[in-house]
Amino acid sequence: MNEHINRRLVMSKDLNGANKLFGGTILAWIDEQAYIEVISILKSTNVVTKYISEIEFISGAQVGDVVEIRTTFVKAGKTSITLKVEVINF
Repeated sequence: MNEHINRRLVMSKDLNGANKLFGGTILAWIDEQAYIEVISILKSTNVVTKYISEIEFISGAQVGDVVEIRTTFVKAGKTSITLKVEVINF
């Protein structure tokens, strides 16, 4: 399966008190993108996020920045799918 890419524009409603992209917002975007990827693979909406690991915030994004969310299929088990999700700030 291929890598899928989605882009989001950072707007003022997405910022924290330091005027950077709020971590909770980017985590929601990651979760949403992973959900879309999994339902497209399974052809079912009966899925939940069980586990997210290895979150590392390297740099912040500001209003007007475009962030790219890259989702790559890693493996599938009997009851789970593992994806790799990377977020890049242009």
